[in-house]
Amino acid sequence: MSYHVKQRIILVIALLSYFLTALSNSIVITGLTKIAADLSMNQITLSWVQNAYGLAFGSFFTAEWAP
Repeated sequence: MSYHVKQRIILVIALLSYFLTALSNSIVITGLTKIAADLSMNQITLSWVQNAYGLAFGSFFTAEWAP
């Protein structure tokens, strides 16, 4: 496999992981209004929910690629 093919594969993997992370965070942001209504949360606690989800998703996504 040539050097340029390896570069393209790495680029595709990086872009795909970025897309999946952005999509996942968009889903959470969309659901925050429903979460706030169901659990009676204010804006401060909702930011914690969003950050906790992002960290958990990122850590599991990274751990999946680890050997």
